[in-house]
Amino acid sequence: MEFSKMILPNNKSYYKNAGSIARLINYTLAPGKSYYDGKFLKKVHYCASNCVDISTTYSAVCQIKAIKQFYDKLDGRQMYHYILSFPSSVQDPHKVYEIGMEIMHTFFKDYQTVFAVHEDSDNLHIHFVFNSVSYVTGKKWCPKYKEFYRLKEAVEHMADSHFCRNDISVLLE
Repeated sequence: MEFSKMILPNNKSYYKNAGSIARLINYTLAPGKSYYDGKFLKKVHYCASNCVDISTTYSAVCQIKAIKQFYDKLDGRQMYHYILSFPSSVQDPHKVYEIGMEIMHTFFKDYQTVFAVHEDSDNLHIHFVFNSVSYVTGKKWCPKYKEFYRLKEAVEHMADSHFCRNDISVLLE
């Protein structure tokens, strides 16, 4: 897609400790950015999770760390952060939330995942945050660039199937 972008960090120290897990989840679910269970917290419309209690950041971090400890995968990258941005013509946050649910259950189903629809810019966008260790297999997700691009294309195709235009932007950190 001509309007798609993916940014992969060159900094290998991204998300390497428990503090970074908490900061990332806090940012994603931050008051001033989202709804949680229908309660207005400000600009994030909807959020959800897969196998993570997001009632508090502390509980989410503890559960994510427990999976890492159980599988003895405490080193290296702790989390992945994936951002899917929609064109300004997309104005329905509930529709974007439904797309986020579909993406989470299709592509991140074996990973503890948190996502939220943000409305704090000109474009609705979804922040996905997921554990680098699968709670199902215990394997660590260590994709090559080729895998990132396959994921990007598949996510865009899924999101595109809900809209007429192909101008969805994806960023992966």
